[in-house]
Amino acid sequence: MAGRVLAQLILAGGTFMVRTFAQAYRQALVNAQTGGGAAASASRGVVGRNQMTVDEASRILGLEKNTLKLASLEAKFQKLYEQNSVEKGGSPYLQYKIVGAKEVLERECIARGEKPNQESAEKKAQEKIDGQ
Repeated sequence: MAGRVLAQLILAGGTFMVRTFAQAYRQALVNAQTGGGAAASASRGVVGRNQMTVDEASRILGLEKNTLKLASLEAKFQKLYEQNSVEKGGSPYLQYKIVGAKEVLERECIARGEKPNQESAEKKAQEKIDGQ
């Protein structure tokens, strides 16, 4: 008698697990076809693309977005980029985020009317040439 009850419990539990798995699999297929579901929507950020917001960029670089200047941005960027250098055991992912944050904040500064430093632009161009 106890063996029969145990067998019924195992069968009922197995059936439940198979149904749950099948339902989750069907939902995953629907999500994949429609763009990824809620998690993908949340990761796209406020602008709807995989673009970093000004708030996120200022948090990454540790700068106040209200008092942001290109000179302080460049100094903070250089410091963090060097600290997270792969040669020093840093993370390429963090460097990627730091570069992205700098680009977003540079666009924000320029949009507010601050003029970019010509020397910095020339240095960037030279670094791209050297890096290739």
